[in-house]
Amino acid sequence: MANLLRPMKLLATLSFVLLLAGCVGPNIAKQAHDQAAYDSASEHVSPVEFKQQYASVGMAQSAQRVAYLGMSNLSQRAYIKVSSKSVLGGGWSDHVIYVDLAELDATFRDSLPTTQLQSLEH
Repeated sequence: MANLLRPMKLLATLSFVLLLAGCVGPNIAKQAHDQAAYDSASEHVSPVEFKQQYASVGMAQSAQRVAYLGMSNLSQRAYIKVSSKSVLGGGWSDHVIYVDLAELDATFRDSLPTTQLQSLEH
């Protein structure tokens, strides 16, 4: 009887691991995909420039909007979207900037909201 239970326990454990991998795996793959999209569409800036832009988050401006996008656990970066209004066409263009969290002083880094980075499609 004990010999029969061992394969069943192994099968139950393996089934649980596969179920868990199916639930977690796609999420990690999506995070990596979103991270790659941000990395290809963003610009690394100095901590000084990042702080200057961050100071404008949420402030009412006529020709520029600045929004904090969040942090990425995968790359350990913080992102900001800077939207500028075109003088000629009147449309808006977006520019995403980032800074490596390790580059920021601890006080400023710890003051950033821990918002997780969302997909670029949002």
